[in-house]
Amino acid sequence: MTDGTSRAVPGVLAYQDVKAAVRRGWLGSAMPLEERQFQPASLDLRLGLVAYQLRASFLPFRKTIRERLDRRQIDFTEPELVIDTIPLEHGATLQRDVVYLCELLEFLDLPPGIRGRSNPKSTTGRLDIFTRIVTDATPRFDEIEPGYRGPLFVEISPRSFPIRVQTRDVRRRGAPGLRERAVALRRRGAAGRRR
Repeated sequence: MTDGTSRAVPGVLAYQDVKAAVRRGWLGSAMPLEERQFQPASLDLRLGLVAYQLRASFLPFRKTIRERLDRRQIDFTEPELVIDTIPLEHGATLQRDVVYLCELLEFLDLPPGIRGRSNPKSTTGRLDIFTRIVTDATPRFDEIEPGYRGPLFVEISPRSFPIRVQTRDVRRRGAPGLRERAVALRRRGAAGRRR
């Protein structure tokens, strides 16, 4: 985060910097973070309590995701997005070639100089599960703007076969969960930025 002279150094945050980001409140969670979520330069994220089966993938642009999900059809230019709401506490099967959106347990409150970038864990690729992160008021998937404050959602679309998912029960520690994505925080101007 700094080079010892209080000067910010651009680049990917290391393990200890991600932990410091949690202590500073940049990363939070609806339930306590677990040590195994912390990776060398990222944090594994966990599914929340509900998945929404969608008509199609979408980006919220200038709106919040909740505004887009809760929007009722007024005319045919913006049809309702949500087909069904699926609780994940006791597990659910996500069907092949269907788009789902799930709020994650983790959320962000980034300072102005810090942005995020997410990418799927290798397991999701091996299982042929298409995933990407969506945030409020964004025109891009997997990119988290500097200073973003709000929830994180993951879009999930199994490609080859149905998958079974379950959120971690906040009352029972150790219940099975699916950690779909890893997010790596990067400083603005960091190397490896998307072109």
